[in-house]
Amino acid sequence: MSSYGDSIFLFAGWKKDRYKCLYFDGDGFAMLYKRLDNGKLQWPKDEQEVRNLSQ
Repeated sequence: MSSYGDSIFLFAGWKKDRYKCLYFDGDGFAMLYKRLDNGKLQWPKDEQEVRNLSQ
């Protein structure tokens, strides 16, 4: 088992209207990409705003 088994990594574009999700599916890494048609993501501005996600 990989040390990435319980982790996802999220990356946002500069405009905050799209993001990529990288996760380990047990056999390798998979990437999801999403672009929002309307609205923007609320993204942390600095390290103090970063939060852990849970199910």
